[in-house]
Amino acid sequence: MPPLLVFKFVRHGETQENRQKVLCGHLDAQLNALGKRQAAAVGVSLRQTPFVYAFASDLSRAVETANAILEYHQIPLVTDNRLREKYWGDAEGVPYGTKVKNKGETIDQLRKRALEWWKETVTTIINEHAGQEQDSIYILVVSHGGLIRSLIKSLVYESRYRFANVSGEVTLPSTYNTGLTTVEATGVYKGRLVLYNDHSHLVDVHADEESTVEGVQGS
Repeated sequence: MPPLLVFKFVRHGETQENRQKVLCGHLDAQLNALGKRQAAAVGVSLRQTPFVYAFASDLSRAVETANAILEYHQIPLVTDNRLREKYWGDAEGVPYGTKVKNKGETIDQLRKRALEWWKETVTTIINEHAGQEQDSIYILVVSHGGLIRSLIKSLVYESRYRFANVSGEVTLPSTYNTGLTTVEATGVYKGRLVLYNDHSHLVDVHADEESTVEGVQGS
């Protein structure tokens, strides 16, 4: 029997661009002060999770968030540009909704690279632990709202995947900054969605904040 892979997907903390509703895409935005507090809070909430692997987009906002989580874990961080946000072309760095000619990647292109990462990662981890007595392997993945949502929608809805515990249409809203999504898998095409966009760890962080925690997808 293959081990159970428990993926913890985390969207990065807030950036100033998120707050201003500006599309970042592949722009290398930094966490703002609130984003750093969000990253610290999700790090505390995951401090008891026995991560074996940690992956992140190579963009700074994702790496900063991952490093805040990994303060409690002695494992290396592997960055991968396939975990980047959707590339928005001429819309990057301008307010959401601005009309541009070059709109960058299509949703299908984003989904394709997300699934490429998923298939390679699941296969590699299962092969690395073949024959070992290990019930669950925990994997941290810090990425971006658009990519996480696109990947989860593919795993839930596409006929090739069709995660077992999801029937009919389920709502997958935009994810909050440091929103936590949990997926369990025993293979590339076998798994279930356990939790989507949990942000309970942000209650105290946002007690005195006037801004929304949701931000803009594609940021």
